[in-house]
Amino acid sequence: MSSIDVNEGRGGVGFRIQHVWAVLAVHSDEDEGVVAVQTAPGHWLPLIAADETRLEQITALARRFAKEQNRPLRLVRFTVRENLETFHPDGRRERAG
Repeated sequence: MSSIDVNEGRGGVGFRIQHVWAVLAVHSDEDEGVVAVQTAPGHWLPLIAADETRLEQITALARRFAKEQNRPLRLVRFTVRENLETFHPDGRRERAG
C-alpha cells in the first residue's frame, strides 16, 4: 500500500505522491476537521501522511487522542490527485490544465 511511485533516474527526490492520509475529527453532525497537534505557541502540525512511516506515526497519535478526548477520530485516504498550480522560485505561477 505505497503512496509513492519511485521514479529513479528522473531527478528530484525519486518519488511522486499518489495519495495522502489524514486524521479527521468527527463532529456529532458529521462535519469533519483535520486533527492537528500544537508544536509550539501558534504552530500547528496537521496529522497527514504521504508514506507508510508517517502513517504509522499519525495512526498511533490518533488512537491516543481518541482515547484522551473520548471522541471518535477517523483515518481517511484521499486518492484523487489533481495538480492545480505550480509556484516557481522567480514568483511565476503556472495553472494546470
